[in-house]
Amino acid sequence: MRGLPILLTPFLPTLQEMTINKKHMGLAQALYAAEETARSETELAARMQRDLKEREKAKKEAQLRELAAAARMGGGGLASLASRLDDREGTRPPLHLSSTAPAERVRAGGRDGG
Repeated sequence: MRGLPILLTPFLPTLQEMTINKKHMGLAQALYAAEETARSETELAARMQRDLKEREKAKKEAQLRELAAAARMGGGGLASLASRLDDREGTRPPLHLSSTAPAERVRAGGRDGG
């Protein structure tokens, strides 16, 4: 090991000079800036997605509250609640049974027309 320092003595001044290439430094700064930009964009996208989910959840909760309030008020049964919701959304599926049919059957003694 004693011979190694003697061999390195002529190269010692160049080994002590440590220079960083300016292009390398510029590349490192560009990579750092790109990473920061990517982090901020990812954070923004996550925040926007979270806000969208919260809005959708609030909308669903408001619809359920409206349904519950209408049911408490006795607004004409489930068929009228469904029709009000469908009218609000602009689509209304066809009803296969009328909402008054079960009540009429009960009044008629539980038999269908006979």
